[in-house]
Amino acid sequence: MNSNESGELLAAFMELEDGSIDPRRRDELMAELERSPAARRAYLEYFQHSAVLKMEGAKMHERGLLPVIDSSVAQRRLFQRSMLAAAAVIALVAAILGLVAISQPGPDSAKVTVAADTLWSVDSVAREEDRKESDVTEGSTVRVMSGIARLELESGATLAIQGPAEVRFPKLNQPDLVHGMLWFDSGTSDDSFELKTPELIVRDIGTRFGVRVPEQGAAEIHLIEGELQVLNRKQEPVITSLKPDGKAREVPLFGEPSEKPLAEDPFPDLAELLEADRNYPTTVRGQSPLRYWRFEDDRRGHSDSTESQVIGGEPGVGSNEAFHGFDHDNRCLRLIGTEDDSLVAGPSETHEMGQREGAVSFWIRREPGITHEEILWLVGPVPEGKRNPQVCLVYTSLAESGRVRMFIKNDGADVVLASSRSVADGRWHHIAASWGTASAELFVDGQSAAADHGPRGLTSTSSAGSRVRFGKPSEDLTDQGAKHFRGWVDEIAMWSRPLTPAEVSRQYEAAIGTDGE
Repeated sequence: MNSNESGELLAAFMELEDGSIDPRRRDELMAELERSPAARRAYLEYFQHSAVLKMEGAKMHERGLLPVIDSSVAQRRLFQRSMLAAAAVIALVAAILGLVAISQPGPDSAKVTVAADTLWSVDSVAREEDRKESDVTEGSTVRVMSGIARLELESGATLAIQGPAEVRFPKLNQPDLVHGMLWFDSGTSDDSFELKTPELIVRDIGTRFGVRVPEQGAAEIHLIEGELQVLNRKQEPVITSLKPDGKAREVPLFGEPSEKPLAEDPFPDLAELLEADRNYPTTVRGQSPLRYWRFEDDRRGHSDSTESQVIGGEPGVGSNEAFHGFDHDNRCLRLIGTEDDSLVAGPSETHEMGQREGAVSFWIRREPGITHEEILWLVGPVPEGKRNPQVCLVYTSLAESGRVRMFIKNDGADVVLASSRSVADGRWHHIAASWGTASAELFVDGQSAAADHGPRGLTSTSSAGSRVRFGKPSEDLTDQGAKHFRGWVDEIAMWSRPLTPAEVSRQYEAAIGTDGE
């Protein structure tokens, strides 16, 4: 906003105040105020100054220093000009300088940019589907229900908010993370930065790190580089100091921090993700999965398989079934399901997955004619001397009826969920399973198919898996008559946190896309 634009806006405010503004000019001004946070701030600042000037004028009138003013427009303008001439030159200059300055983010404002298909709001005002930018000021609250948002501070530092998350900004360099995941990269900034959770204060020393506040339990600190101090928020004694060691820390207020797998650093791919168009892959990537396999290459993403049991390069989910959110040449894997090597095996470091909290989503196509329960995705521990998970912790499967099932082992409090309809119909279906300490939920084609809500305490002695795979049962499930999956699989993604219904719905909506996208 240059000085000419500032003067025009100031003149419009004065005409609006005295009622002389042209109706068309008034409508244009209202549209500008609705569109521009800068114009709204200027509007409030002008009328604050105007109110002060009127009070000063009333005092001067009472002392006989100003003439009596009637209610005509001309007289009111004379009154305003008299006041400005007598007492408000400095205030007017300050207002004009404010109008010029607000076009650039200052210490109390910053720019937010979001990835395609992000569901978000600022100060409880939802952002439009096609709006990828907004200003955030001190005192604002940013909520990201699904997707990822980048906040650029004037100091050169960058924040990345991974939904679902809520972040309050009493000061931009001292955010308050209510829940979810917030990353910080100091970049070229030498300014101090402080992040607060409901229980902790995290102070950086020239660093890149992430903090996650789960739905229940202690906050997690994911340090990539630099150093951190972690303090008790109420009493401010130092709980721990951290340096990078390839591990994250779960930091309780009392007791020793415990190790957790380090989350993936979002910053290297953040710029590319923010510039990407909306489709299924970018929507999933924007939800920050722990692992994501697309199977675009014949053999990528799976091991322990042979050509006779797993066939790559077959047509995957696509526009032939009205799913336009994929490339036209999207490819998938076909699992024969007749031998032990018919599976998709995850990498060995996937012990991040377990029964406490997590999520998985994938696409399957299965022809009718299931004769036994077929295992889809599972996670379980590998006992010493064993090749396969002996006891499965979490799994999804197809029942003989073709209905999708979800199971979470928890000793006497096992969770078993099932969909109400069969998906063994020769068509592609989107499956998602999500679980945490507050609920477990199964989704089919973007909709909740079954759920178990309420607190869930862990009673099992083993809560983390060291083997994750798709298509092959564990030993205990084999003993129960479960078989390999026989069909097609595509787009397997996993999270070490629960997915929300909004996130699952966004995935399916992105898959449908728009014809011609």
